[in-house]
Amino acid sequence: MVNAKDRSNSDGLRLAAKALAGLALALLIQSSPVLALEQGEQSPDFTLASNIGRDVKLSDYRGKVVFVDFWTSWCTTCQKSLSWANKFQRELSNPDFQVLTINLDETPDGALQFLQKEKMNLLVAYDPSGSTPEAYQVEATPTSMLIGPDGKIELIHSGFDDKASSEIEFKISGLLKKDQ
Repeated sequence: MVNAKDRSNSDGLRLAAKALAGLALALLIQSSPVLALEQGEQSPDFTLASNIGRDVKLSDYRGKVVFVDFWTSWCTTCQKSLSWANKFQRELSNPDFQVLTINLDETPDGALQFLQKEKMNLLVAYDPSGSTPEAYQVEATPTSMLIGPDGKIELIHSGFDDKASSEIEFKISGLLKKDQ
């Protein structure tokens, strides 16, 4: 026989469990990358300070295939993505291809230390305000986008692994051949 006090405790536990499940679902949805920009859309232009001593504008690279990578210095997956991008750009050595990374740290110090430590030669733009990832609706790092010579988004990818690098390399090669 269940008394009223036990039933009340049981109902309270069920209610708490439902509330926790709802909260967990809300957090999961909020933390999942939702990219409203889609392939084929024009990429938003931006002007950002960079590691080359002058501001960088995406539109300066119109006519080239541009791999844009949003990252933070403390993100280990971002570090893998940057290592791949550095190596790929060096090996490809094509004047019609540019890697443009956008660091989202509060200050450029961590990014510069990482690049120096790893001996990377990448173009890094800094956006501590977060306005560029907001324009691109990036909610996770790393997130990369491949921009075609016409300024349109050709590929959007969140995260990074070997499969992603193969897909990105294939798409870059196709765009460079198409542009010739």
